[in-house]
This record gives sequence, structure tokens and C-alpha cells, in this order.
Amino acid sequence: MDLTLLLPVLASLHISSSLVSPTAPTLSLHPPHPKFFEGERLTLRCSAPEAEEPTGYRFFNQSGERLLETPPDPYREARLHLTAQLAATGAYSCAYWRGASGQETPSEKSQPVSVQVMDAPAAPSLSLNPRHWAYHAGDSVGLVCSAPPSVAGVKGFQYFGDGIAVLALASSKSSYTYNLSITGPTVFGSYSCSYWVHLSGRNVPARRSAPVVISMRGSWSRELAVGGSFFTLNSLIFLVTYFLMKREGSWENHRMEIQA
Repeated sequence: MDLTLLLPVLASLHISSSLVSPTAPTLSLHPPHPKFFEGERLTLRCSAPEAEEPTGYRFFNQSGERLLETPPDPYREARLHLTAQLAATGAYSCAYWRGASGQETPSEKSQPVSVQVMDAPAAPSLSLNPRHWAYHAGDSVGLVCSAPPSVAGVKGFQYFGDGIAVLALASSKSSYTYNLSITGPTVFGSYSCSYWVHLSGRNVPARRSAPVVISMRGSWSRELAVGGSFFTLNSLIFLVTYFLMKREGSWENHRMEIQA
């Protein structure tokens, strides 16, 4: 065959093959629950075929909105971590691309993966026993966390102080009382609680209760108030002294200039 005729054919084959999108990746859900409850964590993992060398990955929601663009991890995969919310219900997909910026060759999108999110169990109520407007050293207060009467099969309770988990314990009762000793200013603040039940083969946390606030009184509040006043007063004294010294220094310099 005449090479002059063969070369255009080969060139056209090369161009057409370069225009073909790489094979679609595989998207998987972890853990592979058929449904999730609000607050649970889940991960979408996107994997390119073994023969491919992806430059990066993209994740999309069912509207086609790009959620994440990231380079591959050491396993040539990418992960999208989500916290289950009702608004997160829907289908997700992913894709990858090869090549540098401006010369990207995007793959086809993966088959969609459906994420179903259900309401978390109803929040408990949290109360203080005894309930005072403030507490002082040596007091003890009970934080009473009660699941709604309609909830059955409670497996445990968890308490949070200023948003940080401070206690988790197993209990099959519908309510639990955590006795908090007032030992210092560090125990004051906002508290909330939750419980968990066994649903769909796993422990599922309920929504958190409305917060309660434990306030202080007595020597700590007086010490903090006096300390704050002392700091403010000393700051004012320092500022007044500084400006007076600065003014006197300026006057001394002016007087020396006149005498000279």
C-alpha cells in the first residue's frame, strides 16, 4: 500500500481514539447501608479502572453540581466524606480525568449510587435536678436525660458539654441521670444529651436535646469579677501614665530646645 495513502488513515485513527472518553470509574458506598439516619457518617469511593492513570477525580450530586475535585490518593482512588442529612438524599456520581490543565481528557461518569437518609430518632429532654439559677462550690446537680415516651429499646445515653462529648454509657432505661459535681469554673457552661437505639442492625444516635446552662455563683464569680475589674483598672492606669509621661517628655524636649 502506498504510504502516502496510509499515513492520513493512521492519523485519523489516532485523533479519533484520543477523542474517546476514558472508561467510566466505579462508585461505591461505605458502609453499604440501604438507608442512613441523620448524623451518621458515610463515604463515597470512586475508583478508576486498573489500566488508567487518573490525574484527578470529581464528585457530583444528582443535579450535576460538582461537590469535590481532588487528586487521587495513594491507592489511585478518591473519597467523598458526608454527614447524613435529609437534604443529602439523592443519587451521586463521579468521574476522573487524565492530562494537565487545559488538556484534560475527562472520563464518562460512573453509574449513580443512591443515598437514602431518614429522620434520626426524636430528641430527648434534658433537665437539672435540683434546678437553681446558679451553683457554687460543693454543689452536685443531676443532668436528667429522658427519651420520649414513644421510644422503645433505648441502648444508651451520651452527654455533651459545650458541644464536646463528655460521657457515653450503656443503659436500657428510658432515662438516665448523670450526677455532676461542681468542682470549679471548668464545669460551668452549656450541656445537652442524646440516646441511641438499635435500628437497621446498628446503634443509631438520636437528635440532641435542647441545651441547659449551668451557671456559677459565690467566690468564683466574685473572683472573676474582681479580677476583671483589677485588670481593667490597671490597664486604665497604665494608659493614663503612658500618655502623661509622653506629654511630659515632649514638654521637656520643647523646654530644652528653647534653652538651647
